[in-house]
Amino acid sequence: MSRTKEEILAKPVRSDHVDTYGPWAWIAGFAFAVLITWMMFYIADGFS
Repeated sequence: MSRTKEEILAKPVRSDHVDTYGPWAWIAGFAFAVLITWMMFYIADGFS
């Protein structure tokens, strides 16, 4: 009774957000983070 390597190893169960939503969601997330950071410094500069 020989078992192949595929039968021994567990099946992949990881589901990344890139697989679910695509790479554009990842890019949009970074763009949103940059926007929030820029706005934080833009607003804080007005108080100085």
